[in-house]
Amino acid sequence: MEGGMEYTIRVGGLIGIADLLRRFDVKPDHVFAQVGLDLNLLETPDLKISYRKFLDLLNTCSQVTKREDFGLLLSNSQGFSMLGAVGFTMKEAPTIRAALMDLCNFFKVHMNGAVAHLSEEHGLAIWSYRILMPSPPDYRQQLSLAMGIGVRLIRRFAGEKWCPESAYLECRTPENVAQYVSMFKCPIHFNQEINAIVFDVKLLDQKITTSNSHLYEILSDYLAQKSVDTANEFIGSVRAKIMKDLIDGECTIDSVASGVFMKRRTFQRKLSSLGMNYTDVLEETRIDMAKRYLQLSDISMTQIADMLGYSELAAFSRSFKRNTGSSPMQWRKTCP
Repeated sequence: MEGGMEYTIRVGGLIGIADLLRRFDVKPDHVFAQVGLDLNLLETPDLKISYRKFLDLLNTCSQVTKREDFGLLLSNSQGFSMLGAVGFTMKEAPTIRAALMDLCNFFKVHMNGAVAHLSEEHGLAIWSYRILMPSPPDYRQQLSLAMGIGVRLIRRFAGEKWCPESAYLECRTPENVAQYVSMFKCPIHFNQEINAIVFDVKLLDQKITTSNSHLYEILSDYLAQKSVDTANEFIGSVRAKIMKDLIDGECTIDSVASGVFMKRRTFQRKLSSLGMNYTDVLEETRIDMAKRYLQLSDISMTQIADMLGYSELAAFSRSFKRNTGSSPMQWRKTCP
């Protein structure tokens, strides 16, 4: 369905990577060349590169440095500057809520392969991150990088002693969790359905004392002009809504249509104009989510089937084999 779509990310997302590699006596240009990238790209942070190559680069860096926590280490080198115009806007935001919404907007404008979301539930704020690109390579390093950046940016406003109530990651528990504990300073839960940091909702309305309201308005207007409704963005929004609804246990065509601000018939026509239909998008999204859980986590087959809305394990297994040619168990054993 989406094989022809190009998923990209801003080069600024690699700020600090060359220096970090040198700390481990690794030559950055050699690592970049291994994945078909030129080190000189780092001189043009606003340039877009293949999201798949970005993930491959992080994985290669992890392998050559022998650091399972490479993505998390890289997050220590990144701040507002890696976000470009969005970073400048965040620094002038009136509240932490506004700054985090700007961060979510960064992913919308500069990364069509991933999405960030801010929500509130039972007195808690939830900042979550989700990979949208279908069938991505191992993205554990990217998860660690994104979640680490989220925590560090909040600390810039809330103070260095601030820590979340808890953190959640899709991937299985790493061999060494020390770096994760050092970064998050809170209970960390692996093998989860989502990637999120959870904290007291009261923090969202905390005022940022360094804010410049006039400058913030100007920068916000600029960002709004850059946010364009493209086919990639629409499908990304649909996939994000399906993923969220599957995890919440209430995924219907009406709920997904509502989530992208369309009536059911308009939503169906939009998909049809792109050569798609809801049933196929739903099934491909479910299978893609299943592949991720099987590859990155130790979540049981039964749990995965239940999480993805299948009536029973057998139904999940049949659907998975029909779409991939192998059973879920075979996939887990053979996936990289």
